[in-house]
Amino acid sequence: MVFEGLKETSTNFDLDIIEPFLECISGHISLGFGKEDIKQTIEMITSLEVKGGGELEFKPVFQGQEMRLVISVYMDDYDSPDVFFFSSPALIELIEGVMDAKDF
Repeated sequence: MVFEGLKETSTNFDLDIIEPFLECISGHISLGFGKEDIKQTIEMITSLEVKGGGELEFKPVFQGQEMRLVISVYMDDYDSPDVFFFSSPALIELIEGVMDAKDF
């Protein structure tokens, strides 16, 4: 997966922490990644079969600028998907900070 001009970060999540993680990220985004977008993401993830994948794209406003946010998921195990985020360096830095802090 390559998205020209976007930076990438990824992690493996237990299904039960994906929603709180996305809600934490959403709290830092002005517009374009709210409750309905999180719901859509969770529904996509939970509908995947093992060894299946999916992808969604959003246009959030972060630090006053609209940008691309691509969330790509590979269901490696039935309750532990690999989640890839592609976006601007600033938004990826935020996502990595939340991952590292595990404060969600």
